[in-house]
Amino acid sequence: MLASDPVSRRTVISLLSKMLALASLPSSALATAKTSSKKVYLDYTLDELEVASDPRANLPNWRETFAKLQKLGSDARAANPPTTHSYGEGETGLIDVHAMNVPRGAPALIFFHGGGWQLGSKEDMAFMAPVLNGAGIVYVSPNYPLAPHAPMAQIVAASRDAVIWTYRNADKLGIDREQIFVGGVSAGAHISAYLLALDWSGFGLPKMPLKGGVLLSGAYDLAPIKLLKSRAYLGLTDADVQAFSPIKYVSRMSAPLLVGWADGDTPVSRYQSSQLVKEAKALGIPVQQNIEVGKNHFDFAFALADPSSELSRKITKMIQGSSRH
Repeated sequence: MLASDPVSRRTVISLLSKMLALASLPSSALATAKTSSKKVYLDYTLDELEVASDPRANLPNWRETFAKLQKLGSDARAANPPTTHSYGEGETGLIDVHAMNVPRGAPALIFFHGGGWQLGSKEDMAFMAPVLNGAGIVYVSPNYPLAPHAPMAQIVAASRDAVIWTYRNADKLGIDREQIFVGGVSAGAHISAYLLALDWSGFGLPKMPLKGGVLLSGAYDLAPIKLLKSRAYLGLTDADVQAFSPIKYVSRMSAPLLVGWADGDTPVSRYQSSQLVKEAKALGIPVQQNIEVGKNHFDFAFALADPSSELSRKITKMIQGSSRH
């Protein structure tokens, strides 16, 4: 019998000890033990996804790089002061228009800053203005509401309003309203991709008033973002993921795209960017891609301040070429 078998008795005692130990653990610890190895997105566990989605991972000098970019922006803004207008309410409803020495009737790029939908401002990317203005392009840079004070629905609605304001005020701003492009970096690329999939006819504009899009190091599927503890401040719901993930609506896009990222960007951003390119091509949407070699999520932006960089040349060629048609 089992009770008379010393080996079996030891086995029973060991099993009972393990069961008692497990029973003493809090339910959260049990859940963690069960799910820590579970794949939640692509081949990533939740912990791995946190790292694969964090642009600061393995970049100890990211703050220094960001500070250099901010100085570039402030210097450019001082040398090329914009006119500042209100498209919405308060500070988050301000929009800068850089048009130094740009003739009237010029094309425009409305560019949304990054910052994880939580940080940043219209001043951050002002270093793009001299490059674009020098190519005869008006540079428009809006603020928009930020999380956690604003949910995603409010963020994208305000960004939409910035485009509507620019379109309706194009004559006053010296912009050709038939040649308005939209773009952004990181969170701003997500916003821009969303805007490129909208049907604008319900807002008193043509169905697609945007001539093209410049999407750099963006997030185009919010499903993995919703899972991240580091992005809990966004308060994303399943409905938000469905409504505001541009990758779900590529079939609604029609304007030409320039999709860019750095080869040292986050694995998730690289994957989603390449998927956007793949789906756009499959649907016959004109799309270019630009990969900054040897760069990361932050320092690739220096290319946007350099008129001779491949990225800047592709952007200006895309916009100038369209305005000639």
